[in-house]
Amino acid sequence: MGAGEKGLISIEDWTAIRALHARGVSIKAIARQLGISRNTVRRALRGDDPPKYVRKKPSARATDPFLEHIRQMYVEKQLIGTRIYAELQKMGYQGSLSAVHRCLQRLKKEQPHTEVRVQRMETAPGEQAQFDWSEYSVKIGGKEVKVYAYRYILSYSRMRYTHFALNQTLETVLEALECGIRHFGGVPERVLIDNAGQMVVDHRPDGAVRYHPEFLKVMGLYRMDPYACAPYRAQTKGKVERAFYMLEQHFLKGTEFKDFEDLITQGKSFDESENQRVHRRLGQTPLERFEADRAALRPLPERRYVDSVRVLRRVSRDGYISVDHVEYSVPPSYLGREVWVTQPRGAYVEMYGPDGTFLCRHVKSRDTGSIHTLPEHQAPHRERVSVRQRFCEVFPSGAAFYQGLTRRYAHNARYHAARILDMRSTYSDESIEMALKEALAYGATDEKVVLKLLANYPTKPAASSRNVEVQALSRRADTIRPLSYYSQLLH
Repeated sequence: MGAGEKGLISIEDWTAIRALHARGVSIKAIARQLGISRNTVRRALRGDDPPKYVRKKPSARATDPFLEHIRQMYVEKQLIGTRIYAELQKMGYQGSLSAVHRCLQRLKKEQPHTEVRVQRMETAPGEQAQFDWSEYSVKIGGKEVKVYAYRYILSYSRMRYTHFALNQTLETVLEALECGIRHFGGVPERVLIDNAGQMVVDHRPDGAVRYHPEFLKVMGLYRMDPYACAPYRAQTKGKVERAFYMLEQHFLKGTEFKDFEDLITQGKSFDESENQRVHRRLGQTPLERFEADRAALRPLPERRYVDSVRVLRRVSRDGYISVDHVEYSVPPSYLGREVWVTQPRGAYVEMYGPDGTFLCRHVKSRDTGSIHTLPEHQAPHRERVSVRQRFCEVFPSGAAFYQGLTRRYAHNARYHAARILDMRSTYSDESIEMALKEALAYGATDEKVVLKLLANYPTKPAASSRNVEVQALSRRADTIRPLSYYSQLLH
């Protein structure tokens, strides 16, 4: 070992120095023979202890002041190195990305992950798109919400479109696919998909694929060829798989959103930033390569698939329609008429007139039996805004009973609640409340049960016996009486 190592020599050199010196060889000759400095030879001869390496105290690293933040982001939030580096820069970190990766290597406890090498396949402009989706748990409005991120990517340019939704029903999946196609203003030759049941009914080992009929309607409308990758071979659509990795690590993880609209808005901004980032292997941004893709895409059809899956609903006389046991208001001018209803992204309820004119949009509610009225739909003449609201205000047990009516009668709960409210002309509110409590105790949320229970309570003094009989008759359709009974009522 040379003199440049500040006298540090190997045990072999230390032994040779002492042996040569013992035979009378001079210090200068020993230094020349071993290729070390004379001072190193002198230090080796001063004592009898063999050389011992002492590690220097390491100098401070640029990542040391941020070590706890790095540990939290890497271990708890499981963020990747580039995302951690970006977050550290916001905190004032001046070091390099390599220093961050070295720090993560020191924190890493698991065995190194081994990946199977996959051959990358490149496609021509306008030849192929890839479509898939993934489920995430995202914090929205302070609560953990399950969302689905659908991504549609043009394979040549890597241009990306993200469509967030709250479910993965067949309608929502095909809506997301169509939105992706239309977002880029043209149709590629084929789309590469996974084997999800919303699109693929059966994929046989011999390669034969049976697609879902509704999915084929979309393919036929846009004149695209579907191509389902082999089962358990997600690497086939590696471009979109990598896109989900970037979406999770650089956008969703550790981010909180005010509401669902905020998620959609920030998602659009993230797509824009990704489409302007230089691709490491291609050396261009997706936006730059998109010009070639755009020129090769085929024109869009005028008609949209989502227009064919609208549901026709008749508006009730008090101005509401029911969707999944929840009532939503409709403009007063459409009372008693039919409107088209859609549920975009599984998060909204949109209504359209018979001619396709957009009417209104509600945020979809998960509160079964609830009623939602937009401010612009509250006209002065609409006194029957909410039977449910009136039912709950009059009777303390009304809310619980109405929930039971909703479970029992689904779309007709409002009708049965109105029938019970009509009983107020014969019985006091206190008597009806007692009957409602008894019915709830029996688990029998039914207006006929309430009527039978009210037979044990006194009627209002103002109600004549004749009126009581007639009202009871109108509600007891299951009572069988001789004809002479009804003839007496007429005299």
